[in-house]
Amino acid sequence: MKEHVKNWLMTAQPRFANDYVVLKYLASYADTENCCTTTLSCLSASTQLSITDAMYSLGELHAYGLIKLVYPRSSSLHTSSLDDDVEAQLMVTPATTQVDNKHALNWAYSIKTGNPCCKAVLTTLALWADERYSCAPTVEKIADQSELSERTVRSWIKWLNDNGIITIENQYVDGRQIESRYWLNIPKSGGVE
Repeated sequence: MKEHVKNWLMTAQPRFANDYVVLKYLASYADTENCCTTTLSCLSASTQLSITDAMYSLGELHAYGLIKLVYPRSSSLHTSSLDDDVEAQLMVTPATTQVDNKHALNWAYSIKTGNPCCKAVLTTLALWADERYSCAPTVEKIADQSELSERTVRSWIKWLNDNGIITIENQYVDGRQIESRYWLNIPKSGGVE
């Protein structure tokens, strides 16, 4: 496994342990373009997950933006045969273009929320933001990082969304809602540097 893929894998934030197992398997067999081709039966056997759990993890990883399902598309994953090829591309940030969260953090620090708990939630989201200023950590991870209760985190995320500071994008896998993606509403120009 290439060094920058190992580093990326350590910072990836899948929601469940099964998702991490699948992601690690894909990373260990990825080619020079960070693609891995396998079958559902091989993935299931190698990760010791059921076919259903392996398919669900692929869908979740795709929804979180950690992988891109090249074939089959995520919408047709549940109709795939056990021996159909599954091709996934790891969405690795190249080692030469690591995400610099300085702009997102400066922006978050400049926002007047009027509450230190709200500020803690916002700066936690900014800390995890990718190059598109979005992230999809679980409420549990945000609570752990900000040292707040999950209820408090949910309340402040709603407030940030209601006040236009962030936008919440609900994500679904096979019709079931998974963790939301949070977009920081950083102005495209004239923002804080």
